[in-house]
Amino acid sequence: MGGELQTAKQVLKKLDQMLLAIKATGGYKVRKNIPLSEHRINKLCEESEPKIRLMAISLVVAETMLHEPAPSIHPRWDEYQRRRAECMAELGKR
Repeated sequence: MGGELQTAKQVLKKLDQMLLAIKATGGYKVRKNIPLSEHRINKLCEESEPKIRLMAISLVVAETMLHEPAPSIHPRWDEYQRRRAECMAELGKR
């Protein structure tokens, strides 16, 4: 899990940079073309960022697991869910 956590931190750092770049390019001219109120756009952004972060962590955990041999004693889905939750909890502490 140590390598997984380090990779997740790196991915989230790059993701934060990408989100900032998206926000920077989404100025008034872009927002006026979206058929939502300013409040709804802000709410959509707030709801989307945690989901995007979870997708990034899920991808890191899944890719790490694909490089490991499958254990024969339990299903991989349960392990994936557990490891993803552990990684999110550890990253939440920062």
